[in-house]
Amino acid sequence: MKVKKHEKEITYFLKNKPHLRDNDLKLLATIWWNDVKYKGLDTKTMSAQELLQMLADGKLSNPSSIRRCRAKLQEQNPELRGQRYKDRKNNQQSEVINEVKNWNNINQ
Repeated sequence: MKVKKHEKEITYFLKNKPHLRDNDLKLLATIWWNDVKYKGLDTKTMSAQELLQMLADGKLSNPSSIRRCRAKLQEQNPELRGQRYKDRKNNQQSEVINEVKNWNNINQ
């Protein structure tokens, strides 16, 4: 249940930092920042090598788990969705509407 363990933290960030709703990389960076701080390390003096070693050793949250958890939360909670989600859904609806309108022209 690696995905479920991130639910509260990701919900907090999606509610309180709307700019993270549309950008998994920013969300991941924010969560990793918290992981590092929680371990009592100083992000200002930490080297990239140290950060990468923590990632390699599994000491930072798994990026796939973060993405999956964010997607599930946004699926279940419309208020946590970003603009990209809304744009994608609107675009999909437009494509279906156009396909139905042009139904007779498609197979000719």
